[in-house]
Amino acid sequence: MKIKVFAIVILVLLAGMAATAHAIKEGTVREYDGGGRGKVTFSIDIHMEKVEGATCLTCHPGIWTQKMPFKVTPKEHTSGKLCFFCHNNVKAPNTCSTCHKK
Repeated sequence: MKIKVFAIVILVLLAGMAATAHAIKEGTVREYDGGGRGKVTFSIDIHMEKVEGATCLTCHPGIWTQKMPFKVTPKEHTSGKLCFFCHNNVKAPNTCSTCHKK
């Protein structure tokens, strides 16, 4: 009986580790080519600081459901989805230079 309980505990711990294996760690910076409009640099730390009470679930899987890597199309810039859920010029600025750096 003790071995079964121990095995179950180990399986639960391993499952938890697997679930967090793909999580973005603090300090992670991702860079994208920006489709010729200037490089886009994404910092998880900056975004977490800007949104009071933010957790991973604020964006994952809520508004951010695409798998990486991905490309944001020009049409999506006005969709209210992905980055533009917040970068809608109400919650966060949405000028090109907010994200695209030459």
